[in-house]
Amino acid sequence: MPHHVLVVDDSPSIRRMIAVTLAAEGFEVSACSSGAEATHAAKTKPVDVVVTDLNMPEVDGLELTRQLRLLPNTAKCPILKRGTCTHFPPKSPPVVPMDPPAKPESSWGMKSWK
Repeated sequence: MPHHVLVVDDSPSIRRMIAVTLAAEGFEVSACSSGAEATHAAKTKPVDVVVTDLNMPEVDGLELTRQLRLLPNTAKCPILKRGTCTHFPPKSPPVVPMDPPAKPESSWGMKSWK
């Protein structure tokens, strides 16, 4: 019997990519678009592993983890949290070219390879 993976992501394209990839490897996959949907799915069917997005509206990945830890089906199963970085600093510092390192004055006692 294949392992059951619960995939949770509010982005349809990412959710589908993860689900299709895992299904192609032989896993049974349930895909959910929200934390509430995932909590309901975990209550109705045993889950072996959860893969969740951290950045979701309403119930984020950390809150979902807290909720799943209270359920018998997911209290001890691995929960993999993933996310994307969409916040960048408004202005990055300029890139300053570095001078090449100076040639050492001595070989520090190393023998020549010639």
